[in-house]
Amino acid sequence: MNVSGWRGRAIAPVVALIGLAGGGAAFVNATATSAQAATPVTTETEFRDAWANDADVVLGADITLTCQEGADPGESEADRDVSGDGTLDGQGFTITQTCPENRVLHIIGDTGAMTLQNVGITGGQAVFSTEEGGNGGGGIQTTNDNLLTVVNSNISGNKTCEGGGGIEMDSGGDLEISGSTFADNFAEYGGGVATYSDLLRAVNSTVTRNSAFDGAGGISADSDLTLVYTTITQNEAGVDIPLDCTKDLAAADSHPRAAQSDVADNIFVDGDFGAFGNIVAQPAGGNDNCMIDTPNSSGYNFSDDDTCGFDDPTDSVASTNDPTLGALTDNGGPTPTLLPLAGSPVIDGIPNGNCGDGDSLAESTITTDQRAFARPETEGGKCDIGAVEVQASTLDVAKVVTGTNGNSVPSTGYSFTVSCSDGTSATLTVADATAGGTSAALGGIKAYSACRVTEAPVVYTVTTVSGQPSTTYDPAAASSTDGIVIGEGANTVTVTNDYTAINLLGIVAVNATPRFTG
Repeated sequence: MNVSGWRGRAIAPVVALIGLAGGGAAFVNATATSAQAATPVTTETEFRDAWANDADVVLGADITLTCQEGADPGESEADRDVSGDGTLDGQGFTITQTCPENRVLHIIGDTGAMTLQNVGITGGQAVFSTEEGGNGGGGIQTTNDNLLTVVNSNISGNKTCEGGGGIEMDSGGDLEISGSTFADNFAEYGGGVATYSDLLRAVNSTVTRNSAFDGAGGISADSDLTLVYTTITQNEAGVDIPLDCTKDLAAADSHPRAAQSDVADNIFVDGDFGAFGNIVAQPAGGNDNCMIDTPNSSGYNFSDDDTCGFDDPTDSVASTNDPTLGALTDNGGPTPTLLPLAGSPVIDGIPNGNCGDGDSLAESTITTDQRAFARPETEGGKCDIGAVEVQASTLDVAKVVTGTNGNSVPSTGYSFTVSCSDGTSATLTVADATAGGTSAALGGIKAYSACRVTEAPVVYTVTTVSGQPSTTYDPAAASSTDGIVIGEGANTVTVTNDYTAINLLGIVAVNATPRFTG
């Protein structure tokens, strides 16, 4: 097509069924630049001064931008006009704009290549135009011709009357995005991102729940677009503008873009579209996923319609396709992500030998996902489609002992047999039976496997019951099991033995049921 212009309890004496799923870790994605020489700024005044004058800026606290005294409407954004390259390292902190009708950051003039990393950008409202640019870029607008790189950042909750609710590249500079999330932004076109450069490239990133009046709710690119291992879902186009955009209309930009009748919910590209290993699905506005000028699939993309040009034999395109993703939340790493859930068809969707087929598009070797977890999860394993690689799980058993009434329990401890549907199995032991404890972890379990945990019989000495010097506490005699669904990563099943009934009733209660919870 030619186009223009983010425990349950189980009574399981013999077995506990566990579905292994979700966990966390730290993440260093793509190419983060060092800005350690700069002194961290912790106040709005310090930040505005450093952003306007220093090459490198490091945050030491969350920064709240407020309306500046004496400033004209629309001029309380943070402007940067520094010659030469620079870096903003948020160190996990967030910059929030609280002055109405102002974007958060503006990169203008002779500023060189800029890297934004480990930072949150939120609250921007680009309504009034400024001397250097129009009303675009609710979170960030750049109006110079140099590279902007965004790494490990969360650009969410920004709005604009023109292009790019999260970021607008209102210039000839390229935009490189990795390990980042764009969510809940709004723009007239390009709710998440809008570009007018040579190239927008996104790797290991998530674009979701953004909206736009026209163009696309997710990404509108008047440029070439390259996506590798990126998830773009639930964006919407054709929605009403939630801002007063009647102000200063004479300064509105003149960039070509589609009429509102020509919209796509997730992606709009007026250029070449290179793609590998992406999820583009679940258009939220009832429109097509994509409007693409020149598609060029490198394979293993997943979509629920045929509008994105995913025509490689390895692409999965069907109206019934559902990526089966969880809610946008903290699944580990610096940014919120969409974790594939149990049964998701994107899990293990790429053979091991093809995991690196997107490296040439990314111009880097991809060995992690958006969270910096290993991709693939195990050496020699398959890779997942999209920004998140579901990781292998570990399982340990914690033992709780109650109701002993001063009687002794075996000093040799407790033994549990673990057997999982992926073929992983082991015997785990808790050595200190008297006080309870936790076993070593069984690792390498495929996430969402069903695991059975069986407790071995225990000989329990009951000295307070006449004629009953010892009793066998045999959990294998019980007959019911319940499933326990727990998360990807580290998981613990707690097994509680309550000896109260044995102490009170002796032999009648030798098969009292332990409780398995996770």
